[in-house]
Amino acid sequence: MGKTKKAISMLVAVIMIGALTCGFSYGQSAYQLKVNEQTISDAAVEMHDGKTFLPMRFVAEALGGSAQWDAEKRMSTFVVGDKTVALTIDSDSALVNNVAATMDFPAHIMNGRTYVSTDFLNSALSLKTYINSTNMTVKVSNLPDIVETAVGAGSFTTLVAAVQAADLVDVLKSEGPFTVFAPTDEAFAALPEGTVENLLKPENKDQLVSILTYHVVPGKVMAADVVKIEKAATVQGQEVTVMVTDGKVMIDDANVVTTDIVTSNGVIHVIDKVILPK
Repeated sequence: MGKTKKAISMLVAVIMIGALTCGFSYGQSAYQLKVNEQTISDAAVEMHDGKTFLPMRFVAEALGGSAQWDAEKRMSTFVVGDKTVALTIDSDSALVNNVAATMDFPAHIMNGRTYVSTDFLNSALSLKTYINSTNMTVKVSNLPDIVETAVGAGSFTTLVAAVQAADLVDVLKSEGPFTVFAPTDEAFAALPEGTVENLLKPENKDQLVSILTYHVVPGKVMAADVVKIEKAATVQGQEVTVMVTDGKVMIDDANVVTTDIVTSNGVIHVIDKVILPK
């Protein structure tokens, strides 16, 4: 009887341990991985404990980098651009350009591939990751987003200030994708004197939001597609008119002067005039 009770106790313990282990097991999800719009169909996305994990080699190679595996040390090394990342399997320690870094979750192997969390990937390689539960995709990009691109260009300081005043920064840094017809500083300067200053006042925020979102079209519309349409619905709700004359493109009464500035979450086309809702 004593032996039977002991056996039952051991069996219960094994079952409980197994249940706990299963609760922390890794598993592939139905999400599709895209890196700079390239679909990665050979490796699954993992999700576990509220975190998302990606196959490091596939991400690195899709970004134009390389990967090496040291079986003896159980170490994976990845080179992407000017970043070299060395990971030891089942360890939360890493080296990024020979500087020690602590991972939020240990690197691990599933189906013979090294997986790391998106949080670590974003930090180590300066990536953007957008997880969309509606269309079941995980998008990764090493490009700056729309706001970062506008800031870095140096010719959209007024536009950036307006986006900040309108509290649209987070929107334009989100997954999107968005197509932005971006007026230059010169375009804003051409408005009647005092217009920009008045729009930036807190009491005129709604009007500013309306004007700015009139410059934004949902989706990523490249120049080759813009010339095929006559109208496009904006985030503001109204439509802009697209006209092509002698190879030149106009959005309402603004000329498109630069096209296809691709970002991590859309595309920017530069225009020479601020367009206004009807």
